[in-house]
This record gives sequence, C-alpha cells and structure tokens, in this order.
Amino acid sequence: MSYLDADANRIKDPILVAVVDLDGASEGIGILHYVSNVDPKELHVGMKLKAVWKPEKDRIGSVTDIDYFEPIKE
Repeated sequence: MSYLDADANRIKDPILVAVVDLDGASEGIGILHYVSNVDPKELHVGMKLKAVWKPEKDRIGSVTDIDYFEPIKE
C-alpha cells in the first residue's frame, strides 16, 4: 500500500501498487503499476494478475493504456 500518489503527494486513502512481471518479457524486469479489486491483505508476491485496459477510445498505444492489474480468478 502506498499513501503517496504518482506525484509523491500524500493521500488519505492508500493505493495498491506492485512490480508486475509480464509473461514473455525479460525475467526479473517488471513494471510498476496499480493493482485493484483485491483485499490488500491478500496481495502477495507471486500472485497471478491480469491487465485491465482503459476503454479503447481512451488508449494511445502505450503502457498507460493499462488502467490497472487485478487478480486472476482461478
């Protein structure tokens, strides 16, 4: 959990962020991104996540097209 936003401003309600390793990408090289739809107490290293994309009309062709990651329901 982080009590800082993307601009390092203190925030009241925490956000969840994680370094996400992408399948097929270089091993050990992840991206820092938001995580949502998970109880912070259940978030753990090795948890399988999937990307949730912004609406197609809002995409620009970059990593910021990913709105957040959420757990894969198995």
